[in-house]
Order: sequence, then C-alpha cells, then structure tokens
Amino acid sequence: MKFKIFAILFALVVILSSAMGHTQTQVAYGINVQASGVKADGVTNATPALQALINANLTGAFYFAPGTYVLNNNGVNTPGLLLQGFSGTIIMAKGASFACNTATTNAGQCIFVINSSGASFQNLTITYTNVGKLPMARTSAVSNALLVENSANISFFNTTIIGSTGSGIWNTNSTSIAYNGTTSITGTTADGIHFENVGAGSVAALVTNGTGDDAIGDTNIATTNPNCGLTVSSAQITNSYSRGIAVAGGCNAVFSNVVINGTANSALAASQDQSVSSRVPTNVKFQNVVASGVGTVKSTVGGNGYCIDIGEATYVTAFNVTCANSRQDGVFVYGGANNVVVQDVVLQTSSNNGFQSAGATNVSFIDDESIAAVNNGFDIEQSTNVTLNTCQTQNAGGYGFYHSSSSNVVESSLTALNAAGTGGNHRAWWAESMTGPITASAVSVVDNRSAASGYVVGDYNLGGNAVVLNGLLFTIAHGTGTVSKNDSSATYYTYGQLGQEW
Repeated sequence: MKFKIFAILFALVVILSSAMGHTQTQVAYGINVQASGVKADGVTNATPALQALINANLTGAFYFAPGTYVLNNNGVNTPGLLLQGFSGTIIMAKGASFACNTATTNAGQCIFVINSSGASFQNLTITYTNVGKLPMARTSAVSNALLVENSANISFFNTTIIGSTGSGIWNTNSTSIAYNGTTSITGTTADGIHFENVGAGSVAALVTNGTGDDAIGDTNIATTNPNCGLTVSSAQITNSYSRGIAVAGGCNAVFSNVVINGTANSALAASQDQSVSSRVPTNVKFQNVVASGVGTVKSTVGGNGYCIDIGEATYVTAFNVTCANSRQDGVFVYGGANNVVVQDVVLQTSSNNGFQSAGATNVSFIDDESIAAVNNGFDIEQSTNVTLNTCQTQNAGGYGFYHSSSSNVVESSLTALNAAGTGGNHRAWWAESMTGPITASAVSVVDNRSAASGYVVGDYNLGGNAVVLNGLLFTIAHGTGTVSKNDSSATYYTYGQLGQEW
C-alpha cells in the first residue's frame, strides 16, 4: 500500500511539472542540456536555447552529452555564449564540443565569462564550424575562443582550444583563475593563453602548437594596485609565431618545466612593452627550460630572436635553461634591466653573442656556458655591478670574454676554450674603454686545436680604470699565451711561465 501511494505521488509530481512547463532534465551531475531541449547536431544554432537555460540557472550544474553545440558569434559584440554572474558548473562529456559559427573579422567571443565567481568548467572544448579558415592573419585578430573578464575563483579542468579568431584564452582583470589538468591550444590567430592584470593565475600543464603570437603572455597595464602572481608549472610550446613566454609588466610570475621547440622571436622574455604602456616586469622566474629553434619560425610578427630576452625588467631569474640555435644572442640583458641572475644556463650555437649585458645593472652570470657562439662567448658592455662566476665559453668565433664601457665587474673561475676561432684577434679575455674597475681571478685560457688561436689576454684604452687579473693560466697546444698590456692601470698575475707550450 505504501508503495502504491508513493508511485501515485511521484506520477502527480511528474504531471504537475510537465503542466507547468518544467522541461529541464536532471541527472546525477546536474542538468542534461540535450534532454532539456538544446540541440547538439552540429547544424542547429544552440545559442538561444542554451543561453536561456543557463540564464535561468546561474548556480546550476550543466551536463553536455556528446555532440557539437553550434554557437552563434556573428558580430564582434555577439558572444556565442555569455556567462555573466555565473557560479555554476559546466561538465562536457568526451565527444562534446562548442563550435562557434563565425571565423572571420566579424567574430565575437566564442565563450565569454564575465563578472562571475566560483564557477568551474570540466573538459571544455571550443572550436569553430569553419576552423579550416583559421588562423587568420595576425593583423586581423579580433575576438577570443575563451575570454574571462572581471571574475574570481574560476577553475578549468582539461581545456581544449582548436582554432581562434584571436587568442585561444584571454584572462583579464581577474583573480584566482586556475587551469588544471591539461590545457591544449592550437591554431590561434593571436596568443595561445594570455593573462592581463590577473592575480594568482595558474596553469598546471599547457600544450600549444601554432599560436599566432606569444604562446604564453603575461601583461600588466594597471596604473595602481596591480594584480600579481602567475604560475605555469609545465608547458610544451611548439611553433610559436612570436615568443614562447612573454612577460610584459607581469609580476611575481614563475614558469617552470618548459620545453620550447620553434619560435619566430625570443623563447623567454621579460620586458616592458611601451606600446601598451605596460608596467615594468618584476619578480619573474624561468626555471628548468629546454629551448631550440629560437627565432627560426617564419612569421609576420616582428621581434627579437634571443633565447632569453630581459629588458626594462627587475628581479628576473633564469635558472637551469638549455637553448640551441637562437637567431640572435643566446642571452641578452639590456635596456635598464636591474637585479638579474642567469644561472646554470647552457647556450649552443648562438647566432651572435652567447651571453650579453648592455645597459644593465646588478647582473650575475653563474655556472653558465656558451658553446660555439658566432661572435663573443660573453660580452659585457655599458653595464654596472656585473658578476661572472664559474663561467665557460667554448669555440667562440670572436672574443672569449669581452668587456667594454662597464664598471664594477667581478669575475672568478673563468674558462676560455678555443676562443677567437674566426675573429682574427686571438683574444680570449679582453677589457677596453672601461668606466670603472674590473677584477678577475682564476682565468684559464685553453686552446687544443691543431692551429691554436685563442690565446691573447689584455686591455686597451682603460682611461686609468683598474684592471686586475689574478691567477691567469694558459694551456696552449701550439704557440704561446700572450698578455697584451696597453694601460698602466692593468695588472696581470699568471700561473707558470708565459710563452711555454703545452
């Protein structure tokens, strides 16, 4: 009898719900949007029905069964799906995707999350019905596949972006935006993933391929009280049509465990971007990075081609980085950069200098190695308070270690192996036109080629600025080691006897 009563009551509830027009279908994890009337046939415009459903349930959990949900983003101010004031959950099944129907310069945002808090997205996949037309030319970039704006505490788990008329993901003026699981982004017209004026952002695992601009961008253009904090803990970047990672105004940013294969411009960059009036980047760390093919991807986006590009930035650290085949310098610290540490960095076949400092202050090169730089292994120019400790250059085409127009340079435990291979001046260590003192201890010049060349140590035009080199050791296979002293303010102390063959 109790069972019959329960069955009758349940039937009445179903009849009343139907009579009142309640068409939402609840499942264990929320509202099944297909069962609630939203089409996922890859043809029907799902935006009106889906938008109405979500607007009526801003705190709800929505389940998207397999299928293609076409969204209408035709019009720059027309998002395919607007999530405003949303604090619910979106869960997409395997095989479910959003496909925006406009991939032209008239496109609006595909998914637009604004003024939202506490929302979560699982297995979000965004593409375009005519994705074959993407990416567009960089100069035609308009709206993004995913835009998160003025929001807080938003989490994404396993996010996939396939094509975009602008950036794959753009986050702006928000806090605590987290991308967990794997975030995969391909074929974008602009950046892969970008954070602007975002505090406490994080990306757990990122894979990008063919991003039309920087693979990862971190900018800050706030005039007061900037949001700070971005952590990218793992990234695989392939074929960026600009830089691999670019910090322009960002602060308290850490990028670790990164593999970069192919960029049009620099692999790692921390530099003020005056074109957008960005802040000066500060407290930036790049660590555990392997990069190759830097500056070799053909692109219409102009820029530098350094492995590590640090300009107009403060408190920047590059640690445990290996980089090969850069289009320009391997490491360039310049333009007023201050408090920079480059440690355990190995550069191979840099197309200009290996490590260069120009117009920078408080720069430390520690346990660094340059291999087969086309020009100088280490080049210190117009810089103040520079430290080199346990650094080595091998097979540099020009000078091994070169110093000019700099002051307060302190060096120890340097090795110049087979320097000046093509330079013709045979200079393994050299200082000229210094503006302040330079001291070096334990400098080893080694040349084991059949026709030795890199064996001159000396100075020129010091203007009375002291050079003290203590503990110079020549190990030359053929020929002699030579000190070329041209200024009375220079002092050289050597191990062994100059001119002896090894």
